[in-house]
Amino acid sequence: MVSAPARFGHRLIRFYDEAEKLVAEGDAQFDQANAKDGEGDSYTLATVILAISLFFGGVASVTRSHIISVAMTVFAGVLVAGTGVYILTV
Repeated sequence: MVSAPARFGHRLIRFYDEAEKLVAEGDAQFDQANAKDGEGDSYTLATVILAISLFFGGVASVTRSHIISVAMTVFAGVLVAGTGVYILTV
């Protein structure tokens, strides 16, 4: 008696070819999704840096020392400007 793969060999080859094509398509989609995931991570980092700058800006407004208030405000401004440049380069 002939085994099942030998009897249906021409069909199996067609199925394997289709499977290889689908695996290649899946790999391409995975690579594309991985690139988009990295882009999303960059925007998340920018969001965190902007939140830190808002924190420093808020603390600067309640600090009693004028020098520390100005320094924290300048630092927050630098963070906002740096984040803006970073977002434009992503």
